[in-house]
Amino acid sequence: MSMDITRIESLCACPCCGRPNDSVTAADGSEARPSPGDLAMCFGCGAFLTFDDKLLQRELSLEEVGALPDDDRIALQRARARWQKIAARSAREDS
Repeated sequence: MSMDITRIESLCACPCCGRPNDSVTAADGSEARPSPGDLAMCFGCGAFLTFDDKLLQRELSLEEVGALPDDDRIALQRARARWQKIAARSAREDS
């Protein structure tokens, strides 16, 4: 499945690692347009995030992650697992 990457107009930094985030990808491969309350994951540090009313990102608390519907929580966990594999492969290639 190809993933469409959509640039977002407001550059926001991850509240956990400070990585500038200027694009999003929808988990289902569709065109992504973030809305308040949408879930995200930082590609820099793997933090689970959500968009606020101004489309700035904030970290989800452990309680918020635990309260997510199973499908959403599992999707975030799978995204993080894929990210960890990519990060590990990149680290091996860089060394």
